[in-house]
Amino acid sequence: MRKIVSCSLVLLVLAIALAGCGAEKKKATTVHVPSTSTPSAPGGAPSAPAPGTLPGDQAALQAALAEKSPVHFEIVLVDDTGGRDKDAYLDWLIAEKKWPEKSSLVLAVYAKENYDLRFAMGADFFDKKVTVDEMLALMRSSYFPKGSKGDPAGGLADLIRAVNSRIAK
Repeated sequence: MRKIVSCSLVLLVLAIALAGCGAEKKKATTVHVPSTSTPSAPGGAPSAPAPGTLPGDQAALQAALAEKSPVHFEIVLVDDTGGRDKDAYLDWLIAEKKWPEKSSLVLAVYAKENYDLRFAMGADFFDKKVTVDEMLALMRSSYFPKGSKGDPAGGLADLIRAVNSRIAK
């Protein structure tokens, strides 16, 4: 539990430090970080969806991303962390991409880790009094029920809608 809290605090500090980098964007995007290897089952058949694809309800995810939103969602499907743990990889990624922007929410989905999720919030979230604990609660209630059962795309759709609802308050 302490590791989660300390990692969350590191992400919070990084989010504040990187807030405002670059121009503000309103359109949602999906970013893919390519894998260096493709897992396969015996006989050469893929054991998981092809790298770069997120299993589950793609239509729901695309519909959620198409909705009007004050949040710019940066979704990164991570197939390979290059040997880093998930938190270290997210730290590296946001430093490399100079994320999150002021109105952005970075969501890193770890394909090889049962589609586990990490996030980084831009400054607008803090202006709206969204805490790290509140974002973790949104993830637990919106993303993980579907994400942990093979529908990470549907879970992300639910999370995006929950975040938009919260930011609208």
